Amino acid sequence: MQYGLQLFTMLSSYDCIIYDLLRIIINPSIFLLYSATGPHTIVDGKEVVNFASAKYLGLIGNEKIIDSCISSLEKYGVGSCGPRGFYGTIDVHLDCESKIAKFLGTPDSILYSYGISTIFSVIPAFCKKEDIIVADEGVDCLVKCLGQSGQQEWSHGTSIGGVRQRQPMYPLDNLVLT
Repeated sequence: MQYGLQLFTMLSSYDCIIYDLLRIIINPSIFLLYSATGPHTIVDGKEVVNFASAKYLGLIGNEKIIDSCISSLEKYGVGSCGPRGFYGTIDVHLDCESKIAKFLGTPDSILYSYGISTIFSVIPAFCKKEDIIVADEGVDCLVKCLGQSGQQEWSHGTSIGGVRQRQPMYPLDNLVLT
């Protein structure tokens, strides 16, 4: 019996009616999963890639990765993924930044361990009140919230020419593209 069906058989008929109402009337994107978490899962009878799990790359449980993680923890400790201001700079951090900069063709790069730390650190650190942030409409919602907080002028989905027409006194070096 499939995992989801085992759970589903434990529900009363009343619960099934509630599920159907939630799905059909309130939120049609509610799905019942019929398989355990993994790189793929069964949703409404179809096998799909499970992007809601870190397992979609199939790396969880990989012995080589587990061994590498253990040796990294033994060498650097558990705080090594944090920002430099808290835990200091380590050799692999600098090496990774150097490789990213080389790949991008830039003189240097800054690496953050988590996306949200980038949002709340990079934008406030590098953007002054008079800067204009031009970002794609699909940019993360937290970036939008920070940009719309009033600290910087915010213009998503706008061409550089449109920004130039609205604010001709701003030099282009005040322009931050995301």
